[in-house]
This record gives sequence, C-alpha cells and structure tokens, in this order.
Amino acid sequence: MFMVFKAIGVNDIVVDGVHPALDTTIEQQEGYEALSNHALLVLLQIISKPILKKILKLSAPHEMEISQRNLLSRQCLFIGSP
Repeated sequence: MFMVFKAIGVNDIVVDGVHPALDTTIEQQEGYEALSNHALLVLLQIISKPILKKILKLSAPHEMEISQRNLLSRQCLFIGSP
C-alpha cells in the first residue's frame, strides 16, 4: 500500500502525517486539501470493509492509516496465537 501512496504523491500525508505549516498560502492549503482528499479516496478503495467500518469515523488519511495498521496487527496477533 505504501507504494501506491508514494506513486500518487501522498506518502508524506498518509504515512508521515505531514500537515501544512501555519503560514502557508491559500493555494498551498488548497493543494494539501486536494492531495488529502485523493488519499482518502485511495484508502476507501484499498481497505477491507470490516476495517473500513471501524475507521470511517476518522477524517484524516494519516489517522486512518495508523488505525488500520493497529487493527491489522491485532488481527495478526490473534490469528497467530495458539
């Protein structure tokens, strides 16, 4: 999934949680919003429905990514336990 984010130019927003600085211009803020919305669309298409139901209340792509990773790691621990 990280390769998809990198390919569409939203890796910094989704994975690293980068936000625009307080002194950004309106054009820069709009660019950030456009990239953030693009990342949300990709996340909605990639994430499985059971996990999507749990993280849909989050609004930031980075928060969704972190929550999804946490849910997946818990599932893997549960599945892998004896």
